[in-house]
Amino acid sequence: MNTTDQATTNPSPRPLRFSILALLGLMTVCALFVALFAMIGERAKWKAQTVTLREELRQLRQANQLLNVVDPRKIYVCAMVSPFERMGRWRVHLPEGRDYRVKYDWKDLPPDRDPTNKYHPVSGIKLPPGTYTISQTFQFTPSQNKSQWRICITASKPGHGGRIRHGLPVNAPSWLVANNVGRNQFELPPLSEGETPQRISFRTSGPVLNTPQSEFDFDEQVSLVTYEAYDPSSPSQTSGKLLPQEVFHLWIEKEPQQP
Repeated sequence: MNTTDQATTNPSPRPLRFSILALLGLMTVCALFVALFAMIGERAKWKAQTVTLREELRQLRQANQLLNVVDPRKIYVCAMVSPFERMGRWRVHLPEGRDYRVKYDWKDLPPDRDPTNKYHPVSGIKLPPGTYTISQTFQFTPSQNKSQWRICITASKPGHGGRIRHGLPVNAPSWLVANNVGRNQFELPPLSEGETPQRISFRTSGPVLNTPQSEFDFDEQVSLVTYEAYDPSSPSQTSGKLLPQEVFHLWIEKEPQQP
């Protein structure tokens, strides 16, 4: 009797058992952890590839002189490689909602060389919104009776193009017909017989030069290029009343709103 009671009150230990559902749950958790780590690795790899692709795209745009328009409400400009001397080329994005105009101004050396010449900004080309290639060059056109210098400006995009050719007086501007006497050194035609010619050099400046691209507000005046004549013997100092002097300026500005 006592033996039976002891067997009843002290059952023998049973082996540890896992149900099929518990085993499946454990395998599922392990698989989720493995998948999570794999996703983290793939995401890091994808991010690295995205950065690489963006950099390659940036380099491709820069190599082909294309603009990266981040904010379409702003003006974007990049200076393009020019195949000719004294020729400028720019890629320009103009935002929607307004029109713009390319203008230029020029002066002779000295400005009062010919009192009959009137200097004022030329109205230039009206440009609707879009992305343009703008070119500017100085052209020399010989003829039977006389030869003439022209400032030629073109603005083109798919479906739109504009061109202006402005003739200049034969004897002006003198800096276009200056004799080349050395590397970036020229001699102006003398103002009177027996006078020593003035020697000058040129430099170009502008906020969009030597940069991949520049960004401006939609109503900001954008200077494309400025030609300045200076004394090569003292390039950083003023040389009398003549030099340094701005002789040509090309820019873009917003057209005024029509009432």
